[in-house]
Amino acid sequence: MSRNTLKKISKFEQKEKRRPTSTAETNTFYGEQITNGGFKTGNLNGWTHHAGSVKTLSKRTGTWGAYIGYIGDYIQQTLNVPVDGITSFSLWFKWLNTWPSNFDVIITYSDTSTTTISRIGLTAWQEVDILPLLDAGKTITQLKILKTTNNYGLDLDDISLIGWEGE
Repeated sequence: MSRNTLKKISKFEQKEKRRPTSTAETNTFYGEQITNGGFKTGNLNGWTHHAGSVKTLSKRTGTWGAYIGYIGDYIQQTLNVPVDGITSFSLWFKWLNTWPSNFDVIITYSDTSTTTISRIGLTAWQEVDILPLLDAGKTITQLKILKTTNNYGLDLDDISLIGWEGE
């Protein structure tokens, strides 16, 4: 068996594990679930924020990216997404300085429990794969990205949560 064949089997098996369990889940949970996750509108439409903004220098792709400047600043979005129907969930970030800095990705579920993913960043773009860190069987009600250390800028872009897209 070739290496490419092994990759295809692996992807198929991964997709099978994420197959929705009901027709309702398939019909209501399809495609991109994050509103304005690439900030391509040039604003924070779809996001609630405390002192967040969009800047052309904060982008990874496109023209715009989000910027969070100070400790306690955040952007967040309300969702209604069953974890078991998610096929991918990630974001990209980088810092504007060479001092290591922290931020938290806080996922809130419908039962009010949370998953907090803490990241230390540097000045190169890095991806955070959120999917493997989620609690199976729960429904996400909020995504929050919170600046937790120093007052150097945090750039965010390409925040994406994809629901089951079928065969």
